[in-house]
This record gives sequence, C-alpha cells and structure tokens, in this order.
Amino acid sequence: MLYSALIGHPVGHSVSPILFNYLAKQVNLEYSHLKIDLSNKNKLRSGLKSLVELGFCGVNVTLPYKLDVMEHLNRISREARKIGAVNTVTFKKGKILGYNTDAEGALMAIEFKLKPINSNDQVLILGSGGAARAIAFALYQKTKKIIILSRNISEAKALSFDISRGKIIYIKLTDFNIKEQLELANVIINATPVGMHPDKGEIINRSIWKKVDVKNKFFFDAVFNPYMTSFLKMAESGGARVCSGMYMMIFQGIKAFSLWTGVKLSNIKVEEINDILKKSLSN
Repeated sequence: MLYSALIGHPVGHSVSPILFNYLAKQVNLEYSHLKIDLSNKNKLRSGLKSLVELGFCGVNVTLPYKLDVMEHLNRISREARKIGAVNTVTFKKGKILGYNTDAEGALMAIEFKLKPINSNDQVLILGSGGAARAIAFALYQKTKKIIILSRNISEAKALSFDISRGKIIYIKLTDFNIKEQLELANVIINATPVGMHPDKGEIINRSIWKKVDVKNKFFFDAVFNPYMTSFLKMAESGGARVCSGMYMMIFQGIKAFSLWTGVKLSNIKVEEINDILKKSLSN
C-alpha cells in the first residue's frame, strides 16, 4: 500500500485525493492520498519527518508553504531551485527531495486547452508568489515577452532576477496598469489565490472588463476551485478563450505521481479526469 498527502493551509477545498486515486486505479496500485492541514509553517519540519517515518512516498505542497518547505529538504531539483518554489516532495531512503511540477503542469494546461506558446506571445501574469514563479519559469522558455503585475514589488523583482536575470518586466498591480497591460497582452494569467473558494474577491475590477476588448485573447487561472472563477467568467463573457486551473492541477499531479511511485503514466484521459474532478466540486 502506498500513501501520499497534500499539505498546506487550508486544504479542505482540494480534490487531489480523487485525482491520485484515479491515477492509481489506472495502473492497479493499492494507493491512498490524504489531505493534511498544517496550521502554521512551524509544523512543516515535524510534519515531513512524521510522514517519512510512517512510510509515505511523498507529498504535494500547496499554499502557503511552497517557499517555506524548501529549508526542510535534503535536496532540491535544479528546476525547483531556479523557480524558487517546491510543490512536490518525495521521500527516498529517508531523504526528503523537492521538485516543482507546477511549471510543467501550467505549460501543459495552457497548451492543451488554449494555444501553443511562441516567441510572439505577450504574456501578462498577475501575482509574484510560488505559482507565478513556476508559470513564469515555464513560459520564459517559450517567450521573453512577459510582464508581471504584483502588489508586492520586492517579491516581483526577486522573481524577475531569479527567473530571467531581471529581463522580465515587473510593475505595480493597479487598476490603471491592469487595464493598460490587458490591452497589450494576448495571454493573461491569474497566478494569485484571489477568487479561490471560499473567497469571492476579484483580481480585476468589473469596470475594467467593460473597457477592454478581450476577444481573441487567452485567459488561464491557476485557481481550480471554483472551476470557473470570476476572472474566467468575465473573460469568457467578453469572447476570450479560457482554461481552468483544474488542468494545471491534473498535469502537475500526473508528474508528481510518477515521481512518488516510479510508474510512468501513458494514455491518460485528461478530459475524463477533468470531468470527474469538476463534478466533485459541484457535489
């Protein structure tokens, strides 16, 4: 029997047990995935140590610990170190190893549901935290035309220098800058937790949507619960193509599962998984 877990705070909104149990069933593994709520970062070290001792194969790490967890790892992959965030941890022979599967997961989701990213794409990323770092890292391999809008300029500056040696432009997240950059970009990404269940907040004020033509633009939200955030609903109502963060969760999960189990997955029915997870959110 193999065990993995999701650790973060909160974790109640997650549908990850359904995803990983589905993947295990496809390859006939006796498997269980748990959700563990760690109320503060001081519990990370003891929590990880306990899971190692209990024989877990690994964990996914979600908000707000994707950066904090790094100080408790024995080794970090080159990609995760470059990104500066870890979302997947494996336990191998008593060692705690960190990876980032969010980067690949985000890129695969965007290219699966929206479009292949190329050097002509102008990307706007809202946010500068762990998810933004992973997404910026992945997309920077495809296009250098990336702008970060963030309320935390020092965090955005660190992202830019870590990912691109300062070449990614970063500016303050304000209504004026959102409107201006929304008009220029063709790929727009919400990498903040704004809009995540049960939050009803909106990263872009409704008045701005009325002033910008979003037809022929592509919108992706890293949030997967709710499946269609206000950010995506407003974009879709304006004629844009949209992609839920559920696809990022699925693709990053497929890679995480392989890291934990050593099993290479093939012929995975992504849309079937998406339908199952989407339905679970409505129940």
